[in-house]
Amino acid sequence: MKILLSFITLTLTLSFVSAQPCKTVKSGMTKPEVTKLAGAPTSIDFLGVDNETDTLALWNYGNQQVVFSGSKVDRVKTDVKKETEMTKEMMAGKMTKEEFKERLEKLDKEGCK
Repeated sequence: MKILLSFITLTLTLSFVSAQPCKTVKSGMTKPEVTKLAGAPTSIDFLGVDNETDTLALWNYGNQQVVFSGSKVDRVKTDVKKETEMTKEMMAGKMTKEEFKERLEKLDKEGCK
């Protein structure tokens, strides 16, 4: 029984540790490719129209998120919480769109090491 519990714990730990899509997932990949590389998401949110080409699907992996436009990856967010905070700052006029883009690019580079 202890061996079975240990195996289950190890399997769950490895699945959470390896689920960092920013390290392997790239724009243009399909949903099956993402599942193969990053595993199943912890949750999925849908935005947009029901038409497959207009639907945005957000696959959540902890604090990372894979954004699908239709059936292909549009982008990978490395730190959803930080990006949301930065968006609020930009909307409040605390930073320009150019600063936002620069900080987002830096966040994506540094957030997935």
